[in-house]
Amino acid sequence: MYIYEATFLVTSSLSDSEVSSLINTTVKSLCDGKVELILKEYYGLVDLAYVIGKVNKAHVFVLFLKTDSNSCVQDCMQKTKYNKIIIRTMLLRHDIKDFDISKVNTKLQLVADVE
Repeated sequence: MYIYEATFLVTSSLSDSEVSSLINTTVKSLCDGKVELILKEYYGLVDLAYVIGKVNKAHVFVLFLKTDSNSCVQDCMQKTKYNKIIIRTMLLRHDIKDFDISKVNTKLQLVADVE
């Protein structure tokens, strides 16, 4: 069993309500019974370290997902690559033996405090 960390950078032209609806539709498409959502974090509109396609600000959100099958998560991430609203995606796989959600919450809180 694995824990997946999916990070999304979304264009800054969206409003907060549009971003929240995008997050919810992404969660619904991923969590089709095979994937369990552990944690959902939204960091807000942040300045990017470098320009990506003439964009220097982006909405950032991270999803932590638990699943037995890696194909369903990778299929959904493949679909998001064709969405022009999503600038970048990153998918990291953690082994469940080495994963501690309390450390993730602390780490995420520290990242949010820096902004």
